[in-house]
Amino acid sequence: MLSILLVSKSVHFLGVHAFYGLNTFAFSSLGEFGRFCRGIGSARAQRIQHIEILWQGNQTLTFTPNSRGQWTSRRTYDTSELLKMRRLKTVVIHIDESSRGRRRRPHELPEVRTWLVDKTKLQPNNANYRALRTLQGQDYIYGLRGIRHILFYDIEKYRTMGGRHPIRD
Repeated sequence: MLSILLVSKSVHFLGVHAFYGLNTFAFSSLGEFGRFCRGIGSARAQRIQHIEILWQGNQTLTFTPNSRGQWTSRRTYDTSELLKMRRLKTVVIHIDESSRGRRRRPHELPEVRTWLVDKTKLQPNNANYRALRTLQGQDYIYGLRGIRHILFYDIEKYRTMGGRHPIRD
């Protein structure tokens, strides 16, 4: 089947362009996404138009600090590949927003948290849910240009109720 791509350079170009440009690529972790992008090279990564990512990984992994004590998160390192995808049109991110371990302000007293949740329950950025502005790697999402849509779905609700559930924030 793939031998047809070896007929000529123009057929190869069209085949590669169709494969990477028309398919939706789904990744089960940020590390898998980064390895895929580095493995296919920047020319092919630039042809990708549709991706889905399960946004999970170890938040505390970092590269070795440099001489000034600065370091880079390994999680954000893989998400930087998004900015190399110039033809990217749709991004779907599955993230754990509503499980108990991801809720905001776990250190606060239950009375204060209950009061704050009651005051913000009609707002999309409800105090009981995760704040996406603090998500590691979110800067690379903000840096994308020419995108038709970016959708965020709650993976925890998928596990408990099935189907896709957009997040509130």
